[in-house]
Amino acid sequence: RRSKRQQRRMKGGRLSELRNWGRRNTLEVLYACVFIDYVGVGIIVPLLPFYATSLGANALTFGLFSTIYGIAQIIGGPMMGKVGDKFGRKSVLLMSFIGAFFGYLGVGLAGNLWTLMLSRIPVGLVKQTMSVSKAFTTEFSPNHQRAKTLGHVKTFAGIGFIIGPLISGIISKYSSQFPAFLSASFFVMDFLFAWIFLPEVSSVISVSSLEEPKSEDENEKEKGREQIWSIYKPWQLSTVFSGPFGILFMIHFWQDLAHSIYRSNSTLFTTDRFGLGPSENSFLVSYMGTLDVVAHGFIVGYLTKRFSEQQIINVATVVSFVTYLGISMSEEYWHYLLLVIPMVLSGSLASTCLSSLITKAAKKSNLGFTIGFSDSLESVGRVLSPTISGIFISKIGSSSPSLLSFFIVASLWGYMKQNGFDKTVFVEPK
Repeated sequence: RRSKRQQRRMKGGRLSELRNWGRRNTLEVLYACVFIDYVGVGIIVPLLPFYATSLGANALTFGLFSTIYGIAQIIGGPMMGKVGDKFGRKSVLLMSFIGAFFGYLGVGLAGNLWTLMLSRIPVGLVKQTMSVSKAFTTEFSPNHQRAKTLGHVKTFAGIGFIIGPLISGIISKYSSQFPAFLSASFFVMDFLFAWIFLPEVSSVISVSSLEEPKSEDENEKEKGREQIWSIYKPWQLSTVFSGPFGILFMIHFWQDLAHSIYRSNSTLFTTDRFGLGPSENSFLVSYMGTLDVVAHGFIVGYLTKRFSEQQIINVATVVSFVTYLGISMSEEYWHYLLLVIPMVLSGSLASTCLSSLITKAAKKSNLGFTIGFSDSLESVGRVLSPTISGIFISKIGSSSPSLLSFFIVASLWGYMKQNGFDKTVFVEPK
């Protein structure tokens, strides 16, 4: 019989072997973490409106419900990014999974509307899986493969978000609360998987560490930890708009706002214009999700081998505003289905290439904060867009959000041309 000491050594040896495998396959492990995460999210997100209405939410309180989550994300994005810069990406990813577990467990246990609202706060604040994954990916991908690798991250997220709602649709027929508990269990699984297999960036040789010499900020980490909340001081926030970041963040914010304005109430447009019901609109969501996966998984890598990211963003911006105009004038459902293809593909390509340029322009010591701030701009758009879209629909009609998106993106393209976006060089600072 083996002694307890020998048994502990054997277990330690197996764990060491698993972690060594993780170091050799870091990106593959990260993709798996993102996939599990988005399956869990996909299980619960489609049911949140039903949970809210079952607890007495009306249109106003459900809007407040969404706003609380959006504000938490706006605060949490830069904050958790800075935590990752100071304490490591893996630590933040594990915190994201813990926050999601307690948040979605709270959804299942919520007995009133206010408890349900409070359960969304930890998810919004600390669940920053995509931001951390982008920073992780940046560490392990050279510049010429950055957009392709970021596209793979979004591909696995998209596949997870397609599978999650399918699971939710099946199990929600038998229990209203079980999907929330199942979703929470996925984040326990994700936590254990990441804890075992995912290495800290410092434990492996990353591409970024070879391309960029160690900065003074990194050398001073051991001397003391900067206050995380200092990132919200005005003079600290102003630095993110210096250099190339100003134009990149402007493009990111306005493109995402235009997209969110259209998507936030697109079902009202398709119902009013084409007479679609819930099942047809559900098909549209899956259709767009599939196009998004195709764009990130296949098209991004193909195009970035042949064209610069600026060229792709320029063309995608033009395609985007032309498509929004076409959608506003579409009278036949099959016309609309065809126009959705360039709309989704152009948005996905522009978003991924912008993320790639932002990671290239960011200092390694501030990478997490920069990506977190960039992603928080998307949260601002998601908070504002339902209200803006709703006002335009009530005053003008169901086609007005797509017209507004057209004017926003067309104006943005003019801004890009005026500020020489094509000629701007986004160089990773040394």
